[in-house]
Amino acid sequence: MNGEYYFEKPSDATLNYQITASGQLNQTIDGINYSARLAGKVLENTTFVLPTSEVSASAELLRNNRSFVQNETIEFISSSWSNVTYNEDKCRRDTGYIIDAAITDLVYGGNERSTVAGLYYWRYPSRATNGGTPSEQNQLDPTVDGIRFANGTSQNVVQNLIYTTPSDEIKNGVQLLRDNTTFIQKETIAYLSSSWSEFEYNEVSCSRDLGYIIDAVATDLTYGGNERAVQAGTFYYYIPSIATTEQKPQTTDGIDFSKGLAEKIIKQQQLVFPFLLNNNGANALRNAKKELQGKAISYTNAAFPSFDYNEEKCYRDTGFILDAISTDIIYGGNERSIRAAESYYNGIYGSAAVVINEQKLETAETNRYLRTQFQFVARQAPVEEFGSLIITTGHDFSYAGAGVTYKALPPNQGGDGIPDPDKEITEIGGGRVFFTSGNELGDFRIGGGLVIKQASGTLEGRTFSKSLFSLVTPFSLALQD
Repeated sequence: MNGEYYFEKPSDATLNYQITASGQLNQTIDGINYSARLAGKVLENTTFVLPTSEVSASAELLRNNRSFVQNETIEFISSSWSNVTYNEDKCRRDTGYIIDAAITDLVYGGNERSTVAGLYYWRYPSRATNGGTPSEQNQLDPTVDGIRFANGTSQNVVQNLIYTTPSDEIKNGVQLLRDNTTFIQKETIAYLSSSWSEFEYNEVSCSRDLGYIIDAVATDLTYGGNERAVQAGTFYYYIPSIATTEQKPQTTDGIDFSKGLAEKIIKQQQLVFPFLLNNNGANALRNAKKELQGKAISYTNAAFPSFDYNEEKCYRDTGFILDAISTDIIYGGNERSIRAAESYYNGIYGSAAVVINEQKLETAETNRYLRTQFQFVARQAPVEEFGSLIITTGHDFSYAGAGVTYKALPPNQGGDGIPDPDKEITEIGGGRVFFTSGNELGDFRIGGGLVIKQASGTLEGRTFSKSLFSLVTPFSLALQD
């Protein structure tokens, strides 16, 4: 009969606050349930105890600082997620409910009220429980961050710790970061696009993530420590993407660049635009990129006709080097060029052990040739297409490359006499040597592609294997002493 009175005499006590702001249904049910349990304990003659003075003091501190915790939580969330639009009034209200729950559990023991406060997020689903990339629709991460912050702040209040405000210098630094967030985002995108001109990536997601990182740094500056920055970093692994796999070098470059730019902004260092000549030079290099990549392959094949290498990777790496130089021309210094060189050793694009060991000479010579070509293009000067030409016939290369000491003498003269045929002819920088020669074995060479072996009386070489004579059968050549 008592229960029926709530429905026979409707009032706010039976209205859900989700329907009307004056609804008191949940509070009414809590009161009835509590009085029922209390009556049961009275009937069982259970001894009631009062909370200790320490607990009472802690509860009182929380009550007195309820608004402080609420306001600080709003400030923290707004700082950590400046681009996420949320309902501050509801967030402040719910934080108050959680504080009330914690106070009640302190006084009465257990965690019943805190559990009920948590369950409300699932009994009444909202954007606060939507996971995914933080946004106006997905606010799970900001909600969890707010609850954790309110938890830590409440513990500090209970321990009666003294709060300090950040210095004016820090406030100014934070404000500078906030005011220049868009600038940092755009400049970082421009830098990445310059350093990796053929790199396809999601600029919108990259810009968004940079905003999160800047929020994290600004919050850490305000509150101290590096908690938010660490959390921003761990998000790359909580939510896996290609940014941490095949795009990891570019992601790291973008973060490093935005870090340097943010530091300059905080220190209020003057940022300058590149000179017109620098811009023109960088643009000329980019416009000639395909041509220069092709020249790298053509030069390598001509300078080292018997050289077996991966043309695709050589072509790709030439593009990386060109992008690095173009970026350094625009931004100054040589940071990107050094990074490009280091990539041969750090394995960032796969192992390059063969290139820096067995193919070191060919790689270095091709890069020297490219340096000259890059300089001509960047200065927009006429490019010299042909190198020098040397013609020498009947040259004697006996024991060439054996050295300059007595050990270089032939064995019959007391030396080791070990020649190095690779030291006979060197062609670099586009130069060419046309020659005929003989050596200590009596072998006769016509250029770098054909050799007549004295000992076997055979023709060998790349030129011969590709000629029509190699297809004629029978074909014989008599050599006379």
